[in-house]
Amino acid sequence: MDIPQTIQEKVEAIHDLAADEQVAARVATDFLRRPSVVFHAAGDDTARHLFNKAQNDRWQQQKTPGTRLTLVTRRAQSVR
Repeated sequence: MDIPQTIQEKVEAIHDLAADEQVAARVATDFLRRPSVVFHAAGDDTARHLFNKAQNDRWQQQKTPGTRLTLVTRRAQSVR
């Protein structure tokens, strides 16, 4: 097994290891506990939009039981 050397190789190795949704969710949560990671992630418009959408969906679900879930929320719940 080759040891990843470049940033791209390391990113690809992490993606390979986190192919499972449960693993990916756990790793993402762990990484988002790092202030510098959160700062950089907040600069990604797509990541920020998806996170805000999921956060809003969770809030709506708690506020109104029986509310239809979006695909983002359904996928996140299947990870639990």
